[in-house]
Amino acid sequence: MTLGLLVWTAAHAQVQPVRSYALNKYVSVLDGQWQGIRYASDGNVYFAGSTHSAHHGAAFFKYSPKTREISMLAEDITEICHEDPKTNPQGKLHSDIVEANGWLYMSTHFSSEFPGAYRNWTGSHVIGYQLATGKFRDYGVVHPNYDSYSAIGVDPRRNYIYVFVTGESKGQVSYIYRIDAVSGAKKNLGEVGGQFNSSFWMFVDRRGDVWFSVAGQEGALRCIRGETGEIETFPNALPPLYLWNENKVDPNPKHQSRRWIMWMQPLDSDRAAFTLGFNGGMLYTFDSTKPIGSGQEFQAVKHIGYTDLGLAILGKRIFYYQRANRGYGHQGSQAPGGVKDFHLLSVSLDAADGHAITDHGLIKDQDGRLLWRAPGMQTDGRSRVFLIGDWWTLPGDIGSSRYEFKDGKESYIQLPRGTFFAVADVK
Repeated sequence: MTLGLLVWTAAHAQVQPVRSYALNKYVSVLDGQWQGIRYASDGNVYFAGSTHSAHHGAAFFKYSPKTREISMLAEDITEICHEDPKTNPQGKLHSDIVEANGWLYMSTHFSSEFPGAYRNWTGSHVIGYQLATGKFRDYGVVHPNYDSYSAIGVDPRRNYIYVFVTGESKGQVSYIYRIDAVSGAKKNLGEVGGQFNSSFWMFVDRRGDVWFSVAGQEGALRCIRGETGEIETFPNALPPLYLWNENKVDPNPKHQSRRWIMWMQPLDSDRAAFTLGFNGGMLYTFDSTKPIGSGQEFQAVKHIGYTDLGLAILGKRIFYYQRANRGYGHQGSQAPGGVKDFHLLSVSLDAADGHAITDHGLIKDQDGRLLWRAPGMQTDGRSRVFLIGDWWTLPGDIGSSRYEFKDGKESYIQLPRGTFFAVADVK
């Protein structure tokens, strides 16, 4: 492995302006979003807004860069799943959104905060959205009473959807399912983890092999072979976890034993970029054509510091958000008085410039709002970065209404933040 030099460039401006769009005016109970965003081949951005309500599910939106307008495609994804949002909401789209053959695919996630709701919850669904027609397709519950948390991938040649499901109740474990995107037939490929072990991302290479990892498995890398559906495990194969605040391998054996892929997106059909969790500071690349264990499959690109789920690839740069001066934290509630110093940064994938990091400035919208968190990020591959997440509200904003059950009563609390979609045009 080779480590890039710690090269930074000064920001072109102290502020990175963005244009934000409030989503709570569409659905007041939307109170956040992780992952669940895709810049699609039709030139539009598709994304979700999620909720913890016991009586409402996630909403689904489209943003047109040409018209700069947002359309709400589904007020409540539960109804697309042919279920009752009042009693069994599909509260989140907490997966990646992947595209193949003119379709987007995503999976739902349990989030109701009504006490005991999970016991009677039907389970996560996989949903397809056809770009040409705007029609949804419900593939149904993947595994009864199981959650999708939350990796999803698609093999476009074989038309297979792969989805990770896990249980939240005692005795439940984690499985990988393969769904035929045409017929809808589901196949459980086998157990891959214990209770509520999670996996956030999958990388499907040109051969149809599906690469992923699961939390708390001693750094194991797993691969579903596209030809056979068999799952291979490569023990302790992932590269080392680095400290978030220092270009140094984390010396804690317990942390190393828990390392897993925290974020991952394809660079091309053979390679992907990824980070390790929890709190790993190193950006890596993975080449699926290299033998696992050869020392050639992983390359350390750059120590970029603390990141979470909000990263995106734009050409030869990877964008991410981070607190000023490489501070710790990914959302605003992690410090007294609130965190309000998130910047947009990017790191070069070009070794010729030392993998330089650029600080594009404090993220601030057209009205002066500051970012609370942005756990979903995409780019158009040219100059625009799209963010889905939450922003500190200003007086007069609607903001998010968060569901609460307390002392036997249901209520909604007005939060000092709202759910927003935002666009940054990076110079």
